[in-house]
Amino acid sequence: MERRERERIVAPCERFVVAWTAPHDPAETFRALAERAGARLDVYGGRESDKRLEGRVAELLGGRPP
Repeated sequence: MERRERERIVAPCERFVVAWTAPHDPAETFRALAERAGARLDVYGGRESDKRLEGRVAELLGGRPP
């Protein structure tokens, strides 16, 4: 993409994500995001709808429901 075209596209933008403008180590980026998000408990899998979905996917894939 030529410089003028890039400038035309970027000109109306109001917000920028810094991580997208410069090369970074992906692991470093994910660590920083995790630290920023803070500690949270994983609550997936406790609901009946989760169990039904897992069972249906297992059926479709030829496995046994959990």
